[in-house]
Amino acid sequence: MKKKIIKIFAVAVVTMMVLSMGILSVNAADIQPRGPLCPCGGTLLASKSYTKWVTSKSVKCVHGYAYGTDQHQERTVTTTMKCNRCGTGYVSGKTKETRVYCTGHN
Repeated sequence: MKKKIIKIFAVAVVTMMVLSMGILSVNAADIQPRGPLCPCGGTLLASKSYTKWVTSKSVKCVHGYAYGTDQHQERTVTTTMKCNRCGTGYVSGKTKETRVYCTGHN
């Protein structure tokens, strides 16, 4: 009985040692953002800004409600690349998003 307990304990210790080899220590200072490099040595990070939704047209609700309208809306999404070190930035693209906003009710 005593030999069996010793074997189980030995297997458990060896298993813990093998599993602990895969654990890495990471410092917060070692973590760097990824992205294109700025000439200053910093990293260009993308951010997006959105305009307010603007209604381009309103039509009678097509979702089965007796009252209300479907508002066809759009907004502009601007993507900006900005350096995390020197703050230099530029607009890298603009796109439009659309949606149908239902205000129907019975």
